[in-house]
Amino acid sequence: MEAGQAANKHRDSARSMGKSGEGKMRTVRRAGRGRAESESQAKGQAEPVSGDIATLEHEAARLREELASERQRAERLEAANTKVAARLDVAIASIKSILARQG
Repeated sequence: MEAGQAANKHRDSARSMGKSGEGKMRTVRRAGRGRAESESQAKGQAEPVSGDIATLEHEAARLREELASERQRAERLEAANTKVAARLDVAIASIKSILARQG
């Protein structure tokens, strides 16, 4: 009977190992699926990210051009302001001169 009992024990332990082995395989399959899903999500996100980078680079170039344009505009306005200030100084001096003569 001992041989029969040993065989039954071996069979029972093999069954339990098979069950736990199947559970492990399910876990491995699930982990593999999760990894594959993560990789596909990462790949899916890589495309929008590269598209976002291209969009941001385009936007940065556009903003650099706009900044250069606004700097030129500011320089023109400063030059015009300087000319207006010089003309006002001349006009004020002329008015003062006229008032002094009438005075």
